[in-house]
Amino acid sequence: MESIADEEILYRSVINNPQNYKIIDGTIRVSSSVFSDRTRKISVNRGCLQDNDASRTQLRSDDGVLSLITSDVRLIRVIKSPEAIYTIDVIADPIDNNIAHALIISHPDFDNDSRFRKLKESLALIANW
Repeated sequence: MESIADEEILYRSVINNPQNYKIIDGTIRVSSSVFSDRTRKISVNRGCLQDNDASRTQLRSDDGVLSLITSDVRLIRVIKSPEAIYTIDVIADPIDNNIAHALIISHPDFDNDSRFRKLKESLALIANW
């Protein structure tokens, strides 16, 4: 499997819906719900495989696009207990119609929604619109 470099930019398409973001002091803050995924593995696109053109990630022309830096995602830690910490990684996951597809995953896999929610909240804090 191809390794994803720490400096790679990741993109995620977000439906242009006022429930997905707020503007606070001129800065767009996204809701953690934009990172929801029933598999607890978050789909993103690798910018370097899309000429760093965020618009190529949009599913619809009026969608917003979030950007994340791979190294920032990998710095996130979700603590289960003092002895157990979930580490976060980004892995290449090309699919038939999208070679830039990748997944944000945890090691080990999340065993409940509350821990996955903590990851989504962390991602919302570091994402750029």
